[in-house]
Amino acid sequence: MTSKKVEADSEMLSGAPDLPGFIATLDAFLSMEKQRNAEPMFAAVLTDDFQIGFRGGYQWKGRDGLQTYLDQRAGIFDERLELRHVLSYIPAKEGVVELTTHLEFYFRRWKAPSLVSEEFTGSAFRTWLIRIADNEMRVKQVIIDGFANLNENARAVFAIPDEGFDE
Repeated sequence: MTSKKVEADSEMLSGAPDLPGFIATLDAFLSMEKQRNAEPMFAAVLTDDFQIGFRGGYQWKGRDGLQTYLDQRAGIFDERLELRHVLSYIPAKEGVVELTTHLEFYFRRWKAPSLVSEEFTGSAFRTWLIRIADNEMRVKQVIIDGFANLNENARAVFAIPDEGFDE
Protein backbone atom coordinates (compact mmCIF):
# COMPACT_ATOMS: atom_id res chain seq x y z
CA MET A 1 0.00 0.00 0.00
CA THR A 2 1.41 3.41 -0.94
CA SER A 3 0.17 6.90 -0.40
CA LYS A 4 0.22 9.61 -3.02
CA LYS A 5 1.54 13.00 -2.07
CA VAL A 6 -0.86 15.70 -3.16
CA GLU A 7 0.19 19.20 -4.16
CA ALA A 8 -1.33 20.80 -1.05
CA ASP A 9 0.79 18.52 1.18
CA SER A 10 4.03 19.54 -0.48
CA GLU A 11 3.17 23.24 -0.26
CA MET A 12 2.47 22.90 3.47
CA LEU A 13 5.70 21.02 4.13
CA SER A 14 7.96 23.15 1.97
CA GLY A 15 6.53 26.43 3.31
CA ALA A 16 6.94 25.59 6.99
CA PRO A 17 10.21 26.26 8.82
CA ASP A 18 11.89 23.25 10.37
CA LEU A 19 11.20 22.07 13.90
CA PRO A 20 14.72 22.92 15.20
CA GLY A 21 14.00 26.60 14.45
CA PHE A 22 10.87 26.50 16.60
CA ILE A 23 12.72 24.73 19.40
CA ALA A 24 15.42 27.43 19.31
CA THR A 25 12.69 30.08 19.61
CA LEU A 26 11.14 28.32 22.62
CA ASP A 27 14.57 27.90 24.23
CA ALA A 28 15.25 31.63 23.77
CA PHE A 29 11.92 32.47 25.42
CA LEU A 30 12.57 30.12 28.36
CA SER A 31 16.08 31.47 28.85
CA MET A 32 14.97 35.11 28.75
CA GLU A 33 11.99 34.44 31.04
CA LYS A 34 14.49 33.83 33.86
CA GLN A 35 15.78 37.41 33.48
CA ARG A 36 12.43 38.84 34.69
CA ASN A 37 12.52 41.75 32.22
CA ALA A 38 9.83 42.06 29.53
CA GLU A 39 11.59 44.60 27.29
CA PRO A 40 14.44 42.39 26.01
CA MET A 41 11.95 39.58 25.44
CA PHE A 42 9.81 41.80 23.22
CA ALA A 43 12.88 43.02 21.37
CA ALA A 44 14.19 39.52 20.69
CA VAL A 45 11.46 36.91 20.58
CA LEU A 46 7.88 38.19 21.15
CA THR A 47 5.19 39.75 18.97
CA ASP A 48 3.75 43.14 19.95
CA ASP A 49 0.40 41.50 20.82
CA PHE A 50 1.95 38.78 23.00
CA GLN A 51 -0.03 37.17 25.81
CA ILE A 52 0.57 34.42 28.34
CA GLY A 53 -1.83 32.69 30.70
CA PHE A 54 -3.71 29.66 31.86
CA ARG A 55 -6.07 27.80 29.52
CA GLY A 56 -9.56 28.91 30.55
CA GLY A 57 -8.07 31.11 33.26
CA TYR A 58 -6.10 34.26 33.88
CA GLN A 59 -4.26 35.91 30.95
CA TRP A 60 -1.48 38.52 31.04
CA LYS A 61 -1.43 40.69 27.89
CA GLY A 62 1.14 42.96 26.29
CA ARG A 63 4.29 44.44 27.80
CA ASP A 64 2.73 45.46 31.11
CA GLY A 65 0.97 42.12 31.49
CA LEU A 66 4.15 40.17 30.81
CA GLN A 67 6.09 42.31 33.31
CA THR A 68 3.40 41.63 35.94
CA TYR A 69 3.68 37.88 35.20
CA LEU A 70 7.48 38.06 35.51
CA ASP A 71 7.27 40.14 38.72
CA GLN A 72 5.12 37.43 40.31
CA ARG A 73 8.14 35.16 39.94
CA ALA A 74 10.25 37.42 42.20
CA GLY A 75 12.45 35.54 44.62
CA ILE A 76 12.88 32.56 42.31
CA PHE A 77 16.46 31.40 41.82
CA ASP A 78 18.27 28.27 40.70
CA GLU A 79 15.63 27.94 37.99
CA ARG A 80 15.81 25.12 35.47
CA LEU A 81 13.31 24.68 32.65
CA GLU A 82 13.86 21.77 30.31
CA LEU A 83 11.88 21.22 27.14
CA ARG A 84 11.31 17.46 27.22
CA HIS A 85 8.93 16.82 24.32
CA VAL A 86 7.20 18.58 21.47
CA LEU A 87 3.85 16.80 21.60
CA SER A 88 2.35 18.34 18.47
CA TYR A 89 3.37 20.71 15.72
CA ILE A 90 0.71 22.00 13.33
CA PRO A 91 0.08 25.05 11.18
CA ALA A 92 -2.76 26.87 12.97
CA LYS A 93 -3.45 29.51 10.32
CA GLU A 94 -1.54 31.50 7.73
CA GLY A 95 1.85 32.41 9.21
CA VAL A 96 1.16 30.85 12.64
CA VAL A 97 2.29 27.46 13.92
CA GLU A 98 0.95 25.83 17.07
CA LEU A 99 3.21 23.65 19.19
CA THR A 100 2.28 21.79 22.35
CA THR A 101 5.10 20.92 24.70
CA HIS A 102 6.00 19.09 27.87
CA LEU A 103 8.47 20.95 30.13
CA GLU A 104 10.12 19.80 33.34
CA PHE A 105 10.83 22.52 35.88
CA TYR A 106 12.80 22.96 39.06
CA PHE A 107 13.29 26.18 40.96
CA ARG A 108 13.84 27.49 44.42
CA ARG A 109 12.37 30.54 46.09
CA TRP A 110 13.27 32.30 49.28
CA LYS A 111 10.94 34.60 51.20
CA ALA A 112 11.78 36.45 54.39
CA PRO A 113 11.79 35.58 57.25
CA SER A 114 12.28 31.91 56.32
CA LEU A 115 15.67 30.40 57.08
CA VAL A 116 15.49 28.05 54.09
CA SER A 117 14.35 28.22 50.50
CA GLU A 118 11.41 26.29 49.06
CA GLU A 119 11.80 23.89 46.13
CA PHE A 120 9.25 23.60 43.34
CA THR A 121 9.26 20.70 40.88
CA GLY A 122 6.96 19.24 38.27
CA SER A 123 5.90 19.08 34.66
CA ALA A 124 4.17 21.85 32.72
CA PHE A 125 2.26 21.48 29.49
CA ARG A 126 2.12 24.52 27.24
CA THR A 127 0.66 25.45 23.89
CA TRP A 128 2.70 27.97 21.93
CA LEU A 129 1.55 30.05 18.98
CA ILE A 130 4.56 31.07 16.91
CA ARG A 131 4.14 33.74 14.24
CA ILE A 132 6.37 33.54 11.19
CA ALA A 133 6.93 36.79 9.30
CA ASP A 134 9.84 37.88 7.14
CA ASN A 135 11.65 34.59 7.89
CA GLU A 136 11.57 35.38 11.61
CA MET A 137 9.83 33.34 14.32
CA ARG A 138 8.26 35.14 17.27
CA VAL A 139 6.15 33.90 20.15
CA LYS A 140 2.61 35.29 19.91
CA GLN A 141 0.96 33.40 22.75
CA VAL A 142 1.80 30.93 25.50
CA ILE A 143 -1.08 28.96 27.00
CA ILE A 144 -0.32 27.04 30.16
CA ASP A 145 -2.47 23.94 29.67
CA GLY A 146 -1.76 22.23 32.96
CA PHE A 147 0.67 20.58 35.32
CA ALA A 148 1.62 17.09 36.47
CA ASN A 149 3.92 15.50 39.03
CA LEU A 150 3.95 18.63 41.20
CA ASN A 151 5.57 18.55 44.59
CA GLU A 152 3.63 20.00 47.53
CA ASN A 153 5.06 23.53 47.13
CA ALA A 154 4.27 23.66 43.42
CA ARG A 155 0.72 22.36 44.01
CA ALA A 156 0.11 25.22 46.46
CA VAL A 157 1.35 27.91 44.05
CA PHE A 158 -0.48 26.62 40.98
CA ALA A 159 -3.72 25.67 42.79
CA ILE A 160 -5.92 28.51 41.49
CA PRO A 161 -4.80 29.32 37.93
CA ASP A 162 -7.92 31.37 37.11
CA GLU A 163 -6.53 34.16 39.31
CA GLY A 164 -2.86 33.99 38.42
CA PHE A 165 -0.42 32.51 40.88
CA ASP A 166 -1.92 31.64 44.27
CA GLU A 167 0.31 33.13 46.91
